Formats: sequence, structure tokens, C-alpha cells
Amino acid sequence: MADLSTRETEVLRRLGYGQSIGGIAEALNLSVKTVSTYRARILEKLNLPHTAALIRYAIVNGLSPDPKPPLDERAKLEVGGDDNLGH
Repeated sequence: MADLSTRETEVLRRLGYGQSIGGIAEALNLSVKTVSTYRARILEKLNLPHTAALIRYAIVNGLSPDPKPPLDERAKLEVGGDDNLGH
């Protein structure tokens, strides 16, 4: 990964999680303008054209979680899987 600061890495990770600029600002107790500046610096350092590419970068490089399983699979997990069908 490029030479990102600790704060830039945190912003990149949070963007990869799908958090908004405003949500990141609130969570990190920063202004929206400051977070936007971090985002712009990250784009420049990683030579990425836009935020969507930045989010993809975070996912591909393991900085964000795997996508959630489909809703029907999550329901199975919550009730204990197929073993609880009563058969």
C-alpha cells in the first residue's frame, strides 16, 4: 500500500465499510471538510480516479469486511442452520 498516514488508512478502511464522509467525520470527531481532504489525499496517493475505485481498493486489499451473505443465508445462520427444521 502507498505511504498512507494512520488517519488516511482509517478513513480508507471506513470508506471500504461503506461509511459516509459525514459518518466518518462524526465517528472520528473531525469536520466533513477534513475527512474530504483525507479522501482526496488517498485518491492522489493511490492514483485512483474516484471514490468507487477507492472502495474497491479497500475491499480487494482486505481493508473492509467480506460482503454479508444473502438474506436467506443469514436467516439460516440466526436460527441455527438447516438442522433446526424439525425433521
